[in-house]
Amino acid sequence: MKSIFSFLMLLSVVSTVNAQHSFRDTIYLKDIYADSADLIACQKVIKIDSLEIIALKERALSWAGITFKNASKVVISNTENQIVIDYIESVSSKIGSNNWQVRIVLEFKKGRIRYQFIDQRNAFWPGSQGVPSSSSGSIYIKKYFDKSGYLKIKGMSHSIWYSIATNWKINVENTAKSLEDYMLKPPSDTKKDDW
Repeated sequence: MKSIFSFLMLLSVVSTVNAQHSFRDTIYLKDIYADSADLIACQKVIKIDSLEIIALKERALSWAGITFKNASKVVISNTENQIVIDYIESVSSKIGSNNWQVRIVLEFKKGRIRYQFIDQRNAFWPGSQGVPSSSSGSIYIKKYFDKSGYLKIKGMSHSIWYSIATNWKINVENTAKSLEDYMLKPPSDTKKDDW
């Protein structure tokens, strides 16, 4: 009886380890994109009661000024109810750092803002030992998933794309969280001293 119990416990542990291992070895498009057809990594509507569109836009532009070194270069459109930002997201992987172009579309209505972070393809990658260079705009993260919508690690190249995809998503979500936090609670206005 004791040996049957031990065998069942061992089988349970092996099954759990195998399940955890296979989960780490596979990533799905839905894990990377909220909308894979339009390459939208994340999107959300933030409700901010009692703020007019002008105040919301000022707050968003203030966030961009703090977040990006040269906000005037990354803000590519600023219309009555929309701001569009194109920036480069640096992603660490097993082969070094790769740069990806990301577009943020901010849309404004009274008391709310909608953001969308969109995959705009890779930035130029210089070649290195055994890895050819890639011209700017030639690769979407989605490209490395199979038609069923998953990427399973089967070797070094799959492992690299797995780490790029997951790190890219984490970086984009961190930027989105930064925007959301700032929009909901911007740094308090400090009284300007009359120096």
